[in-house]
Amino acid sequence: AVLANGDYELVVDAAACVVPVANDSCGNAQQLVVNAAGDCPGNAVAGDNSNAGDELAAPSCIAGLNGLQDVWYSFNTGLNDTVTVDLVAGSATDLGMAVYDACGGAELFCTDDTSAPIEVEVDPGTDLLIRVVSDPDLGTPGTFTICVSADAPQAVCDGSSVETDQGETFVTVCSDALADVIDFVSNTTSTESYAFILTDASDAIITQLAGNSLDFNTAAIGIYHVHGVSYNGSLTGVQPGSPIGGVGSDGDCAELSSNFVTVNVEICTGLQDLSAAGWSVYPNPTDGIVRIRRAGEAADVRVELLDVSGRLVLVERLHLASGAEHTMDLRGLVPAGSYVLRLNADGGLVQQRILFR
Repeated sequence: AVLANGDYELVVDAAACVVPVANDSCGNAQQLVVNAAGDCPGNAVAGDNSNAGDELAAPSCIAGLNGLQDVWYSFNTGLNDTVTVDLVAGSATDLGMAVYDACGGAELFCTDDTSAPIEVEVDPGTDLLIRVVSDPDLGTPGTFTICVSADAPQAVCDGSSVETDQGETFVTVCSDALADVIDFVSNTTSTESYAFILTDASDAIITQLAGNSLDFNTAAIGIYHVHGVSYNGSLTGVQPGSPIGGVGSDGDCAELSSNFVTVNVEICTGLQDLSAAGWSVYPNPTDGIVRIRRAGEAADVRVELLDVSGRLVLVERLHLASGAEHTMDLRGLVPAGSYVLRLNADGGLVQQRILFR
């Protein structure tokens, strides 16, 4: 075709580009916080599934025969076992919601009725996903707001039981020139604070431990008890001289351990080298294999290995017949360095320094 000279009018039409939805896929779920009860829907987050697609089969409570349009959100349940979801429609005329434990994981909850706040039972300390769904066969996708909230969790204290990190509830400490650091552990299942309290034999409080360990080498000769306490808030009744039974808290709960660890601090005037008492330990230095031989009469033996700070690294109980030998394989278990091997048999304590290479 030949165009004649002259003026022309060019008309151009264009459709608006579809703006991609940032949280259209589960892998790009938008993070939500769990608000305090009463803060929703005031702290709601705006959402829009107008241009969203779908990547999973329809949730169990929504038909979705001709496809769905969904967006994703994630949150952590924290200490809560129940959360409330406020899902309020804006321009959207059909909204449903499903909760999953992972992308492509199990569906934990589903509803197609979002006209009122939705309560969902959850496991504490869990990451979960919320899928906000519209079924175009039933209504129009569009804008909405979403907000997750929960009541303040009730504090639950569990004093449980206490023991040393070696699993013992009775320990004898020799008052000598060496440190004797004992670490204490609790079997509590509570997420509340936990403390250890030192008392005398009559359970009068001496002090609250700064952490979970104490060097008993500087303690006076005698019997001590170490109790545990699970608590919320701040401890009360822990002044020196107070009875352990009076310990409480200014928070919601406090519970003492069901038992205590007994620590017996002795003078140990008979402490001597192993060889002088009829024992032999070899090789020394060692690469991790330690052999203990008993030359005297048969005996029940408590074997302790202490590091240079006096911290108990290992405890083992065994029975050695006269002339018998016991082998300990500590390769890969004990870092290189200098240690003290201490044996307690027939009420007598003997010790020897040993070098691990």
